[in-house]
Amino acid sequence: MNRVTSTLLMAAFVAAMAGCSTNKQYIVSTTNGRMEVTMTQPQAVPGTDLYVYWDRVGNVKTMRQSDLAQVIER
Repeated sequence: MNRVTSTLLMAAFVAAMAGCSTNKQYIVSTTNGRMEVTMTQPQAVPGTDLYVYWDRVGNVKTMRQSDLAQVIER
């Protein structure tokens, strides 16, 4: 998959997730022990090894599937 296709897929997910505003928060832990509070549950991007989510300040972030250890709803 090329970079343009990946960018378009991520943009589609961001647009879809923007309409799903909730008061829920999620704790995402990584395989290296880092923990991050997110405003959306990480969603897999089809055809890639990435998850996309919004962090607690509203930035769109991505994470490799191999780096994601656990997601806990807060």
